[in-house]
Amino acid sequence: MNTPDTPTTAVVQKLIDYIKQGKNVQAEQELYAQDVVSYEQDGTVARGLDAIIAKTKAAHDNIGEFHGGGVETAYVAADSFLLVIGMDFTPKGGERMQMKEYGYYRLNEEGKVAEERFYMTP
Repeated sequence: MNTPDTPTTAVVQKLIDYIKQGKNVQAEQELYAQDVVSYEQDGTVARGLDAIIAKTKAAHDNIGEFHGGGVETAYVAADSFLLVIGMDFTPKGGERMQMKEYGYYRLNEEGKVAEERFYMTP
């Protein structure tokens, strides 16, 4: 990440660090607002921190084997950012997949993630 130090940059760096460690739920607990809203490409919407944590746990439970991946690029603006995340995994009962996920995040006035939107390419 090649951006100046800002409050948004600090949130991005913490989120990337948690993702590298596979601690996505811990990242959500620390960095997300209670009233956060998450939008998936298929139109699914999760509202509230508890719903987002449940969504993350369900996604992780569906992975049979994780082969690698992580944040490839981060684009940081004043109160929002975009992460490009590469993933290489085998879903339970499925075939190995390699895909990219694009995550757009918007922060609230307190510097917490208030909104996230995901787009994927298989």
